[in-house]
Amino acid sequence: MKSQYRLARYIGHLSWLRLGIRRRLVRALAPQERVASAAFDTTHFAGRYRGDIANAQEWHVYFFGGYELKELSLMTDILGQMNGPVALDIGGNLGGHALTMARVAKNVHTVEPFPPLADRIDSLMKMNGCDNVVIHRIGLGAEVSELDYYLDTESRNQGTGSFLNDHSDGGVAAKLKVVRGDEHFQGTLDALDFIKIDIEGFEAPALSGLRNTLEKFRPIIMMEVTESSARLFEEFGGIEKVMPFEFDLWKINNPSYPLGIFESGNYSIAPIDKLDAGKASFNILIVPKNRAGELERFRKG
Repeated sequence: MKSQYRLARYIGHLSWLRLGIRRRLVRALAPQERVASAAFDTTHFAGRYRGDIANAQEWHVYFFGGYELKELSLMTDILGQMNGPVALDIGGNLGGHALTMARVAKNVHTVEPFPPLADRIDSLMKMNGCDNVVIHRIGLGAEVSELDYYLDTESRNQGTGSFLNDHSDGGVAAKLKVVRGDEHFQGTLDALDFIKIDIEGFEAPALSGLRNTLEKFRPIIMMEVTESSARLFEEFGGIEKVMPFEFDLWKINNPSYPLGIFESGNYSIAPIDKLDAGKASFNILIVPKNRAGELERFRKG
């Protein structure tokens, strides 16, 4: 690994320094769009990780210790206060979120329909000895079908594949099986406390197909919101129609920045009234009313 990359990694791990400052310095030394391929074996937020810095998400793992660090921290805190929680990871991607959940959850079910990514998750779990993770190699939707999966296979970010052709810049990379979660998980889940869902705009159909499961277990849900996902929720009648219980919405924000330079805490959350996606994506929590008390301690991060 080049010495300037090692320096960039040192800077990226200075957790007391504001993340935005660290990112600018790291990008000056190791531009995400231009770094040459280089394999690494390093410590992830929650375990061991092998990857390549030329991959957009693994660039974050090497230089900062993980991808979506504030979400990983919040997810760990929420699961850590539960007694033997069961978690569902919809959109397993490269496995970083499932690995994090596996450290604090009794059991983790991760859903990843694209075979190359599912294989990466399997390798990561075996490397870390995570025998409490089950990989489901299917997609989740509102009905059983086979759908085109759109992905730019030459892109540095292989986590942007989607069942929506207007969400991805790539062509059809595969045709993948999609099932209803209610039927797929029937007899498999005897509890469900937490869901993380990030499937590039297809969240509404997936949650719609899980309606009975959601009503039964009422889990806390961490979900990515994009223009595509917000639009599709409206096509399904709005998030209030999709969710089978009353809930509160919380937006996951950055931690506080004393003097504008230092970083305090790992995240913050703030209540919001509705899904209102702009150009930039963000993550939210959907918290059932009966679980509201479980979130009190995390309001300030």
